[in-house]
Amino acid sequence: MDKLKLRYLIREAIENVANVTSKFSVGDKVTTVDGDTAFVTMAEHPFYTVELEETGTSKSFNFKDLAPFQEKVIAKTSEGISLQEGANASPGLLFHQAHNKPLSECVFRIGSKSYVEFYAEARELFNEGVLKINELDRDLVRKTDIGEYGLFESKKVPLDIPFINENIEEKKKKSTKKKRLKHKKTKRRRKNKKN
Repeated sequence: MDKLKLRYLIREAIENVANVTSKFSVGDKVTTVDGDTAFVTMAEHPFYTVELEETGTSKSFNFKDLAPFQEKVIAKTSEGISLQEGANASPGLLFHQAHNKPLSECVFRIGSKSYVEFYAEARELFNEGVLKINELDRDLVRKTDIGEYGLFESKKVPLDIPFINENIEEKKKKSTKKKRLKHKKTKRRRKNKKN
C-alpha cells in the first residue's frame, strides 16, 4: 500500500476513535490523497473543493482525503541528495549523498534491477519526507513512473526508463550488416574449398 494512502487511513482511524474531525477553511493549503498540493476554495465540512496548485483545476474531496500541507524541503538543482539523519537507506543512496550526486545521475546501469530499485526507494523516502532532492529530481520522482513496473505482453517491464530509439535501430542495422558479411565469407570459403 502506498505510504501516503496509509497516512490518510491512519488519520481517519484516529479521528474515528477520538471522535474528532479535521476542518479546513477557505484558503488553507492542503495535500490531497494523490499527493498534490492544493488550496481550499470551498469548505462545507465534510466536503471540500480545492484548486490544485500544479494545474489550476478544481477538484472535490471528502475531508478524509485531505491533510494539512507539510513543506518538503527541496535542494537547489546543482546539489545532490540529502538524507535525514538516521534514515534507513541503501548503499546506492548513501553513495549519492556522500558524493553530492543528484538522483538524475544514477550510478546504476540504466534499466538494471538496481536502477529500478534505486528510484523506487528514492520515491518512497521522498514521500516520507526523509529525502531532500533538487527540483529536477522532484519532477522525475513525482511526474514519472520511474522505479515502478508494468505489464507489457504479459511480461513485467520497468516503466519510464530512458533510451534512444536511434541506438536500437543502429544496432539492428549493424547486426544485419554483420550477418551479411559473415554469409559472404562463408560463400567464399566454400568456393575456395571447391577449387
